[in-house]
Amino acid sequence: MDATEQLSMATGAVTAIAGHLEDHHLGLPLERGGSVRDALDRLATMGAACTTWMRGGEHRLSTAPPRSGGCGADASEVLRSVPRVAAELRAAASAPGASERQVHTPMGAMTGRQLAAFATTFFALHAHELATATGAPGRGDPDRDAA
Repeated sequence: MDATEQLSMATGAVTAIAGHLEDHHLGLPLERGGSVRDALDRLATMGAACTTWMRGGEHRLSTAPPRSGGCGADASEVLRSVPRVAAELRAAASAPGASERQVHTPMGAMTGRQLAAFATTFFALHAHELATATGAPGRGDPDRDAA
């Protein structure tokens, strides 16, 4: 499995989990602190940044607190933002030449393949965090996820 396929799996897991969420889930706490909304905001913000970098653009990550970046203030926008950003990231990573392209990020220069691996880890960790907090499928337990 290549880096783009792995990224597709991780972003797909987050999209599936987000599809199970409702407004009342946004305030649920995460194991490591913060809320479901905070995790969605981080996913939207980092996903948008990775998409821009993958396309060869510049994107400066904000050091502002959560809820100022990717998701917006409206609860329905919060729930729609992550699937949209995930789809854009998958498309950028799958574009011809994206894996070999040299990209420049605040973490340094890397190939698109390396950036896809970073984004995969980021999305997979947050998928687990969201699934654990909300009870949504996607925790890596095949019996539970099949239900």
